[in-house]
Amino acid sequence: MFSFVEFAAKFHHSIVKRISQNSFDFIKVEFVTGLVETFILVEKFAYIRISIAAGCKKLKSFLHILGSFFINFNFLVDV
Repeated sequence: MFSFVEFAAKFHHSIVKRISQNSFDFIKVEFVTGLVETFILVEKFAYIRISIAAGCKKLKSFLHILGSFFINFNFLVDV
């Protein structure tokens, strides 16, 4: 099973290959000591930044929210 860091990196790579086909400028995942510290989504007319602390108790709910976002984002990219 993929760790979250591996999943995020793989997802980021797949989106970068299709980036010219949608309205997003880029998606960037920053890594600090092997953990995802910040997920940054930059859109042409919006800047959304979601930060999490390593070992944060809210990490589980953040991953659920991020998973839902990935599903919705994939739908938008594929349409």
